[in-house]
Amino acid sequence: MTFKEYEAHAASTACYAKEVAISYVVMGLTNELAEVFEKVDNAAEAKEILKEVGDVLWYVAMTRQELDLPALEFPEELHRLDDTDVYRLSPSYLLQQVGIINGQVKKYFRDDDYSKPFPEKRKELCHTALEQILVGLQNLVTYIEEKELNQSLISIAKQNVEKLAKRKAENKIHGDGDNR
Repeated sequence: MTFKEYEAHAASTACYAKEVAISYVVMGLTNELAEVFEKVDNAAEAKEILKEVGDVLWYVAMTRQELDLPALEFPEELHRLDDTDVYRLSPSYLLQQVGIINGQVKKYFRDDDYSKPFPEKRKELCHTALEQILVGLQNLVTYIEEKELNQSLISIAKQNVEKLAKRKAENKIHGDGDNR
């Protein structure tokens, strides 16, 4: 599965009003990243952490789409983590990246004509931040994989597509909870 294919599946389950799309997906991205690291901090089972990673992927895809950023690709799978890789999986690094996106969106609403598309001058920073979030997630998956499971970001994306398709078919996209 390519990221473009994943994004098409993700978009088919979007259920938010267009007029709040940018705010919704950026706040969701922030929230889901926080949920990943809440699970990590609470020593949740690997499969529970990886479900949350799937939810982050959905918001990465929709943020890319709503901000009309250049295409994304899944990062290369790692088999071992070096010091740079470990840094990129840290909550503080991922918080910095989502903060960059939040800051650009804030400035868009504050300084730009937000009745117009997201400005080109803001897109590069947001695109790079999303790429770094994907790298951080891949590193987290690699770290967990070394400990317990045989997963990749692509396999998590496929599982997320299946989960969302099932929820959509059962009319359970709305609501709260991991096990709807």
